[in-house]
Amino acid sequence: MSHDVNNLELDIEFHKIIYSSTQNPFFACIGTAIMTLFKPSIAISNKKHPEVVLANHKKILEAFEHESEEDMADAIRESISKWETLSLQD
Repeated sequence: MSHDVNNLELDIEFHKIIYSSTQNPFFACIGTAIMTLFKPSIAISNKKHPEVVLANHKKILEAFEHESEEDMADAIRESISKWETLSLQD
C-alpha cells in the first residue's frame, strides 16, 4: 500500500471514528456519505498538503480529548476553511 493511499484511508477512518462517537447512526451515515463524495478532493489534500491535514486532525483530536465543544467547533471550522482554500488551489 502506498503512503498516499494509507494517509487517505487513515484520514477517512479518523472521520468515521468521530462520526461514530456521536452515537447518532443518522449522523454517522451522513458523515460517511460526505466522506465518500469528497474522497477525490481529500486524496489530493492528503497528497499535496499532508502536514496541514495532520495539524488539523491533531487540533480536532485535542479538542475532542478535552471534551471542549467550543474548541472542537473552532478546530472543525478552521479545518474546513483550510480544506476549502487548499481544494480551490488544487
